[in-house]
Amino acid sequence: MMKWNTVALGAFLSLVCPDWPALAAAIPQHASELGRSKAQGHRHASTHISGAHSGHVQKGQASVYDARLRGRRMADGTRFDPASDVVASKTLPLGSTARVTNLTNGKAVKVKVRDRGPYVRGRIVDVSPKVAKALGMKQDSIVPVAVAAIAGTQVRGR
Repeated sequence: MMKWNTVALGAFLSLVCPDWPALAAAIPQHASELGRSKAQGHRHASTHISGAHSGHVQKGQASVYDARLRGRRMADGTRFDPASDVVASKTLPLGSTARVTNLTNGKAVKVKVRDRGPYVRGRIVDVSPKVAKALGMKQDSIVPVAVAAIAGTQVRGR
């Protein structure tokens, strides 16, 4: 019975969230792993950005988070602040640092990846209103951007 429930849950999650296998792999499977992490005083294990992310530049579109989402929890557990330098990315590790460059005007901003998304085809990041202003974006605009992970950044994986 338990095995069937697990299979059904996996099938459901694959329909709802295409990234679920990566998310599930990051969850400690044994209490001993969780206990060891807590015993060391760490909430999550610390890692470096993998070689696939270091120096890799993604090009696509950026959209702006709605400021009305203030206070909502992001994927890393922190609360969204429209006045912060945060972005949502589906591919960069949570906690990593990246540089977002507006390809229409050349403005660039250093940001922190704190959330997952966007879930719209062609969009590679959602940016906070503060980052949007620094990039020269209007509140409801979508602009072409290049996103590059900053090499050597410490990342806290979930």
